[in-house]
Amino acid sequence: MDLNFNLFEVVAVIIAVVIANLISLDGRSNWLEGMLLLATYAILGAAFYFHPV
Repeated sequence: MDLNFNLFEVVAVIIAVVIANLISLDGRSNWLEGMLLLATYAILGAAFYFHPV
């Protein structure tokens, strides 16, 4: 596997890392924060599914 990522993939990874970092920053979690993480990954999954190759 090479590390030749396009711009869409890099931005998606950056968004996922930033949101996961912001949600887990305080060290505590609740069901709403978990749902926000699941929604983020669902949106990214849909974006990758519908993104033209």
